[in-house]
Amino acid sequence: MLPLLIVQAEFGRADAPRVAAMAVAMNQAVMACAPGIFGALRDLTGSYLPALVLATVVPLVAARLVLTGAAGGGQCPPRPGTAR
Repeated sequence: MLPLLIVQAEFGRADAPRVAAMAVAMNQAVMACAPGIFGALRDLTGSYLPALVLATVVPLVAARLVLTGAAGGGQCPPRPGTAR
């Protein structure tokens, strides 16, 4: 739900449906690949710790990028048609 709210806030009415669909598709692709990646990390290291660290760090980095603005540290000019 949160990614869709972010899309709605960052993109105009014309682009939001297309961007939201892409965000959902990317989310599903990551969710489908994650078990294999975590399993490979477990096989390579013999421990679940690297997978748990990865599963913790990636969302934290993503949240940081969302909160600060990925390109420019929150100094991005507003896009036409956005609700900023």
